Amino acid sequence: MEARGMWIQASFIRDPQNIEKIVQSAKSHNFNLLIVQCVVGGYAYYDSKILPKSEYIRQYKDYDPLREFIHLCHKNNIQLHAWVNTYIVWSGDEPPKAPTHVLNLHPDWTLIDDRGIPMSHYTKRDWLSRGVEGIYLNPRLDSVKDYLTSIFLEIVTNYDVDGIHFDFVRFPGTKYGYADTERQYFIDLHESWDPALLPDNARSHSPARDLHRGFSPYDAWTRYYNLIWTRERAHAVTELVSRVYNAVKRIKPNIIVSAAVFPHAGTAFYWVQQEWQTWPQLGIIDLLIPMAYTYPEDMVVKLAASVKENARGRLAYIGLGAYTKPVHNIISEITSCRTHTQIDGWVLFLDKPPFDKQEYLDTLCKHVSNDWVPAPTIDNPVVAIVDHRKVYLNEIRMIQNEGEPLRAALQRWLDYYLLYREAYRRGYVAWEDTMYFDNLQQAFRSPSSFLNTLLTLGLDEDQLHNDLQQRIMIYKLLNDEVYRKAHISDSTPVRVPQLAEYRTFFVSLPKDSNLWLHTLKRMKLYLVLHQLQKGKDFADLAYRFSENSKSVIGGYSGIANLREDNWITKILRTLHEGEFSPPIRTSLGLVIFKVDTIYPEEERPYGELPPHLQRTVFNDLLRKRYAEFISTLRNRSNIQILLK
Repeated sequence: MEARGMWIQASFIRDPQNIEKIVQSAKSHNFNLLIVQCVVGGYAYYDSKILPKSEYIRQYKDYDPLREFIHLCHKNNIQLHAWVNTYIVWSGDEPPKAPTHVLNLHPDWTLIDDRGIPMSHYTKRDWLSRGVEGIYLNPRLDSVKDYLTSIFLEIVTNYDVDGIHFDFVRFPGTKYGYADTERQYFIDLHESWDPALLPDNARSHSPARDLHRGFSPYDAWTRYYNLIWTRERAHAVTELVSRVYNAVKRIKPNIIVSAAVFPHAGTAFYWVQQEWQTWPQLGIIDLLIPMAYTYPEDMVVKLAASVKENARGRLAYIGLGAYTKPVHNIISEITSCRTHTQIDGWVLFLDKPPFDKQEYLDTLCKHVSNDWVPAPTIDNPVVAIVDHRKVYLNEIRMIQNEGEPLRAALQRWLDYYLLYREAYRRGYVAWEDTMYFDNLQQAFRSPSSFLNTLLTLGLDEDQLHNDLQQRIMIYKLLNDEVYRKAHISDSTPVRVPQLAEYRTFFVSLPKDSNLWLHTLKRMKLYLVLHQLQKGKDFADLAYRFSENSKSVIGGYSGIANLREDNWITKILRTLHEGEFSPPIRTSLGLVIFKVDTIYPEEERPYGELPPHLQRTVFNDLLRKRYAEFISTLRNRSNIQILLK
């Protein structure tokens, strides 16, 4: 399985007769993916109620290029992705003519440069002299986010596309995004620099020098605030990608959401505020395609390897410049990427329609695509429906613990969802408890360990803060519905369940440790077992072996409610007082259990119980109330479990 694709520019499809010729050329050369430009210059190459139709195709009655491409591509087993030029809305010689063009309706939506000039005032000469491709909308405006999201959703809702494709999903450069309100917000928040006054050299991309104090304190100071300013603008772009991704997946979860990106992640962030390497971590992109058009072959291979690594298990194709390189260079680049990287496919950027590059494509096909293979797809099925809310597999994968059955993770997701929905319905306020975040972070051995765990989970700090706010709403709800309704007076007769007080020895057996360490740990544990069998005191052995210099033996003590059903109680129910188990293999490693005391089930006044039994009884009551409350929420909802 490998993607073999082409970007099809809107200029190629102004003539309706070209569509069939393009698809036939793709099929005859064993291409399996066409990324067709359907939004360019603020005009649509499809039937839109949001955008004006391109004047180049308006003359053809009932001509809908996107719909015709979908029909022919699917007929020939070719994926069709709708290509949307996102923020750039005009690059013509004269202003757009259509009254409903976004520049004519909302000139105030455009970016403002570092001189305070809106791009809506630019002539072609202005934006060319500034080194940008055209006029851009301001990614930080909510109105722009809503407008662009509606375009993507219109396409997904009305057309059977296999994917949607972001292009120009970035700022035009470092000198844009300087609206007065955004600058003032930055000044007030950080009580320091006005971003418009930061020197030009603060914007340069020199990460190595930033790391080792390679700049003077003054320059480092200005670069620090420019980096924050860059991050704030980049977050606005990421927010749009996230908004579109999540909205699209709610409608059609198996659509591939992709983006053409600057190939070097660092310069993409610094120069155009496109932090694409965070998008796979955030779970808001399915496919990345770096535009490695003009690079030499060795760099193309490095970029392909880099984007695949940054994709974190998601799809990554390499974008190749067939418009600027001879065919033998493209063949060599594809061959090298296949040999030296795990890239999932390649996409050609052409200067002419494929039917006008027959000889070029014939040669390419002979060497790298002489047989047909399917393009990669994604599978994200609906696993449950709560009322009208569809729950997708990737949502459950995000919270699934290692080795946990998927159904158990789904039940936990449903509990969180139902509790949060009820807390929201009752008007509980989402507020951030900074101490909660700090305490979670302190539980890790180092800040880098904390951040690495976040990355492994596909989260960033902002997402964690948002999640913690939702959890706090849930905890407030549980305080009111569970805790405050579970008061027990000292005179209240309570049923004490059968309890087992126990201790353990265990040795962990990490998967990445060597055989010698595994052997050493096993020997230590079996030495403990031998001493126990000889009648040695458990406490003495725990003291001796837990305090030795290598500390390979650990121990734990606790009280278990034998009425509960879990792996620990299953073991404890097989033992009597004073007995110990043989070493038992668990996910933790090897464990020996010893039962010290078994408390019989009995009824006694709550106030007569020692603290450890009060704790058990109180938690038993709270768990019952919690289960009853969750059951009430479930019964109020129409829940369909579709997981097989």
